[in-house]
Amino acid sequence: MSFYTDQLTKLTEQLYANADQTARVVRARRFIDTHFAEPLTLVDIAAAACCSPYHFSREFKRHYGLTPLHYLTDKRMAEARRLLNANRPVAEVCGAVGYESLGTFSTLVKKRMGQSPGTLKRARMKK
Repeated sequence: MSFYTDQLTKLTEQLYANADQTARVVRARRFIDTHFAEPLTLVDIAAAACCSPYHFSREFKRHYGLTPLHYLTDKRMAEARRLLNANRPVAEVCGAVGYESLGTFSTLVKKRMGQSPGTLKRARMKK
């Protein structure tokens, strides 16, 4: 385990006194981290944690401060930024981070990063 995960586990055990639930949430976070490029749903992520989707979503938010789907989106956007900065084609980046629709991906990138993927890529090429 990483230092961060160890510290999170210790703190949540102190705060919530439910080590099993903490372990499930950490397991689900690792699942998201390794499978973010796949088309995931809340049901898929909750199954990895062996919890019902509703209960899992509440526990994940209590532990990490955001919902599992927001965490998934943040993870995908961070990877998209990295790939766009590496001058990869926008359509390729879209698929590589788990989106099937280029329009949805472009809208989300613009909303999260303030510019469309093509604009971000062109700005990087000028540098």
